[in-house]
Amino acid sequence: MPHRALFRVFLLLTLSIAIVVGSQIVRADSGVIPESQALLDAENPHDAIALLSRALRSNELSRDETLEALKLRVIAYERVGALEQAMDDAETLIEQFPDSAEGYSLRMGLYFVSGATEEAMGELDRLIEMEPENAKWMANRAGILLSLGDLDSALRDAERALAIDPDYANAYKIAGVAYRQRNEIEKALTMLDAGIALDPEDEELWQVRGVVRLLVGDLTGSISDSLNAITLDPHNGSAFETLALATWASGDPDEALTIIESALSFQKSNAETQYFFLALLVSTQRYAEAAAFGSDHLLIAGSSDRNIFLAYMATRLMGGNATPLFQKSMEQRADAENMSDHLTLMLLLETDKFSPAREQIYGLIEGNTDINVVCQLSFLVGMAAMVSGHEQEAQDLFLNTEDLGYAPVPGCLASSEQLDRSPDPNIRHRHDNNDEA
Repeated sequence: MPHRALFRVFLLLTLSIAIVVGSQIVRADSGVIPESQALLDAENPHDAIALLSRALRSNELSRDETLEALKLRVIAYERVGALEQAMDDAETLIEQFPDSAEGYSLRMGLYFVSGATEEAMGELDRLIEMEPENAKWMANRAGILLSLGDLDSALRDAERALAIDPDYANAYKIAGVAYRQRNEIEKALTMLDAGIALDPEDEELWQVRGVVRLLVGDLTGSISDSLNAITLDPHNGSAFETLALATWASGDPDEALTIIESALSFQKSNAETQYFFLALLVSTQRYAEAAAFGSDHLLIAGSSDRNIFLAYMATRLMGGNATPLFQKSMEQRADAENMSDHLTLMLLLETDKFSPAREQIYGLIEGNTDINVVCQLSFLVGMAAMVSGHEQEAQDLFLNTEDLGYAPVPGCLASSEQLDRSPDPNIRHRHDNNDEA
């Protein structure tokens, strides 16, 4: 699948299915259940596991208490990354309480976070068969279908969820995201407005609406929504990124960089946040900072090709040696058939062959109806054109992404004076001679 839109928009459009306690917790006389819940609420899952394990070993819990204790321990195990133990408890729930949806629900969530999407869908189909009038199961299936890119089916299930429960905010959120991905902005806003009215404490609703408002040019509204999301969840990196982009579009690139640096402070190794940060640096011609970030943080195993690509371009534009970044990207690929578009472009640029790179990317753009993909690829080849000295072509491509509502990418534009001042003699030579090597 091609890379999604610049500045991590797709991340804002992708819903995760969290493992949540589905029904009201039984307040046991023993106090084990409420005490364990309090430990989880206080972000202390290890102590919750210890308390629940002692209680379950004691065989003194009632049947209802046992169900609740197993549920809570599944959640606690998942939070500490002990997915095998969490799955064991989910299986025990299903064995001991086969007529309850709780075990299947938790197993569905564990499958999803483990990347076993097909198995998660199977569990949801079972849950919907068990409880056909449960809006949560229908909306959760819509969320998974959305993450798989099946927008029509996701909207169908979201609409079914709303038919069951017109006040289920999560279904409005999923429908809003799906409409956004179909570029039906007004419908997206209508759904997100309804969701926020029902559940103003859901930071994802504010976050996603902030993105949509940014795309329609409502910068004030986008900033306001992003700030609301951050207030509700100070570690919502996507909200920081939308806030930074809206701030930049409002004419304050320095403040935008400060905002995204705040996100990096708590998720330094997050590939999407790194990409956003590098894109902002490159788009404001801060090539030395982007190159330094690449050298400091990307010359390690597992670094994203697209992040390496931006650092590579920045290094080339400032006249530095970008080959180590290219080599690191090459090391991560088993064979040439496994190359990303970004790595292919770096390979062609390393061998001074811009024309094949151009033709390859234009071939992917032609006839593509996915605006996010078109914008991403346009930016990609635009950067390659800029590095190769084809300034006018780069400007046309960057402006095309702006026309499509992608991002305020004129900040990426390099003027003739900037290219002429580049310390890379190869860039100056190609620009002077309009050479399409």
